[in-house]
Amino acid sequence: MIALAIGIVAGLIALSPAIISRRPDAKDLLGKLAPYTGWVGMCLFGWGVWELISAVMNIGMLTSAPVHFVFWIAMAATDFLLGLLLGFGLISKYALGKSEVALQKGAALRTKIAPFQAVLGIVEIAVSVAFFVL
Repeated sequence: MIALAIGIVAGLIALSPAIISRRPDAKDLLGKLAPYTGWVGMCLFGWGVWELISAVMNIGMLTSAPVHFVFWIAMAATDFLLGLLLGFGLISKYALGKSEVALQKGAALRTKIAPFQAVLGIVEIAVSVAFFVL
């Protein structure tokens, strides 16, 4: 249930520029989520790291529940990438700030995935709902 809520909120935050461009009246509602973008991103990033590690440790599920495992990997990957994208400011401040090389590599990765923010938002919502239903 927590994964569903986090996935939907993160997906809406990621989609907010696209939603606002089509529905300007939604700016006030989505603007209320804006101050929490970094923290939601950090939570999602940590959640994604944990899910990726857990999925790798439970790779045996691939034979017993392959559909569930595929959705688990998809959700973990989108959580990780979208969390990195949304929480990059806080991640770079707290985790990467002491190493200039790590900061540059993180910025380069963020630049590569930034054009896919809306797509990741849609995938995040869809995968979170599908994983919850399964």
